[in-house]
Amino acid sequence: MPVFHALSQKLVSRTPHLNWEDPIIINPRRNDHQHTIILLHDLNQTAEPFMRDFLDTTKIPHDLSTVRFIFPTAKADSSGLFGQHKGPNQWFRVSDPYDPNVDADAQIPGLKETSGYLKVLIAQEARRLEDLDRPSKNRGYDRVIIGGLGQGAAAALFTLLGMEQTLGGFVGMGGWLPFQGEMAALIREAGVVPVEKGRSKNDGNSIKVQIQKLVRGVLDVETVCDPQSVLQLETPIFLGHGDQDRTTWIGHGHRMREVLDSWDGLGMTVIWKEYHNFGHCWKPHGKEPKDHDVIKFLRLVVGVHARSF
Repeated sequence: MPVFHALSQKLVSRTPHLNWEDPIIINPRRNDHQHTIILLHDLNQTAEPFMRDFLDTTKIPHDLSTVRFIFPTAKADSSGLFGQHKGPNQWFRVSDPYDPNVDADAQIPGLKETSGYLKVLIAQEARRLEDLDRPSKNRGYDRVIIGGLGQGAAAALFTLLGMEQTLGGFVGMGGWLPFQGEMAALIREAGVVPVEKGRSKNDGNSIKVQIQKLVRGVLDVETVCDPQSVLQLETPIFLGHGDQDRTTWIGHGHRMREVLDSWDGLGMTVIWKEYHNFGHCWKPHGKEPKDHDVIKFLRLVVGVHARSF
């Protein structure tokens, strides 16, 4: 029986949010809420089929029984580009799905709106976890994990880079980094000498702060040049990509990784998994649920409680 149907209906609920379709929420299987994972679906999808596929193929909630899962739905394109019909559900507009760097400026309105919405969900969950008196170094934010598939991963990652808090983690499959070309250009122009990962120097001219200025400029949020303003870069990241992904070329995944974890880039902690003969979906074929790399990352790196392997 598919996992989705095996779950108690009491665990699945919706919660309203102004101007957005209600996200689907799966509460912890145990009465012990320790972490929240917010996952964004891909382009031209909605939360419910994404959630069903996620649950039926990964069975992650069965191993992460103290986690609350949230699946938001992107808005449908109402720009008029599709005549009288609404366009696809998308977190931001993509002119060329095979080359997401084309017409990057068209992505800005959607990225701003999606980021604002996602940050509200993150803040709500951080407060919820803080109110539960869970041990936390960062007002509950370090117990919130975000991520997604494809365009959902791209939107969630860009949101993370524009934040001021360290989150518990990021999990992305088959994604890319919006404005990666502009970020790579900043790195090339900086001509900095590579430094050891983890170095704390983040003055106003550092590449970390320059990229942060770019991201926050796109998102139209205040840019802070204080060294503590790049705490979001301490968030651990898991990236998975299939070498047969025909929706998001794996080269975009490699370029994203280079910006995120290179010594002369953002210097973040990134776990990269490239899957042979694997396409554009969440779970590598042939992987047993308990052996799934995402669960290992959440258990070992983020500290999410999981059943023993």
